[in-house]
Amino acid sequence: MPYTVLITTEANKDIASIIAYISEACCAPLTAVNLYKEIIGKIRSLELYAGVYSPVYYKSLSIYGSEVYRINCKGFAIVYTINYSTVVVHRIVHGKLIT
Repeated sequence: MPYTVLITTEANKDIASIIAYISEACCAPLTAVNLYKEIIGKIRSLELYAGVYSPVYYKSLSIYGSEVYRINCKGFAIVYTINYSTVVVHRIVHGKLIT
């Protein structure tokens, strides 16, 4: 079943800050571009595969609802929920920040 994927403003800000940090603070613009492509690729994959992952139950993610999902991408967690045929990407954060 194909899903419509929506990316929240907060998730877009997360992507921008991650890419800016890697590009500028770490002086690695090529790495930042490659990571951006991988994150966007993972998000796009949710159009077809969002429902194959199991919900995760972390206290810090409970603000997004009772069924929250997470996929990993190069040390970062893409946090999303599914509402019928819509996937909402809420955050992209470092995986170690989720508890």
